[in-house]
Amino acid sequence: MDEVRGFTPEQLEDARLNLKHALDVERNLSDQERCTANRILGGTLLRLGSTFEAEERLEEALAFEEAAHGDPRSTASGREIIFMLGVVYQRTERVEDAIHSFETVMEADDSHWRSKFHLATMAVKSQMYADARELLEQVLRDEPDHQLSLQILGKLDELDACKNEEVADPE
Repeated sequence: MDEVRGFTPEQLEDARLNLKHALDVERNLSDQERCTANRILGGTLLRLGSTFEAEERLEEALAFEEAAHGDPRSTASGREIIFMLGVVYQRTERVEDAIHSFETVMEADDSHWRSKFHLATMAVKSQMYADARELLEQVLRDEPDHQLSLQILGKLDELDACKNEEVADPE
């Protein structure tokens, strides 16, 4: 998704149309070019909120990646595809699939902070606050200025303070 990070909605729509056109019309694209186009299109569709169409494109990209390299975890492109599929699964509430995708990426690349961040948000949603805190602290070791991680940690600190007040004054 890095290729389209920071794009405006209009730029995302232009990218979607151009990539879709290239994949639909260009018959002489190599498998690697198709894989790359599907990966970028999948990320574009995710940013546009077209989750199910993104999943289709990312699955195609993953199939190309597996055919070319065997284990998609062995390449940065393959790990990015698995990560984006994790985001798809998270958005469609397929929790176990999302967790598996993010953990798979982290096992292959411990510095993939975005997988840690998404796992942390899932932990918060499940009220697993200690796990969320640990993951967010890992994110901040890699990306010290990541604002969302800082904000969520701040909210967790507030929650801890409230719990401590309740324990100290049980009335």
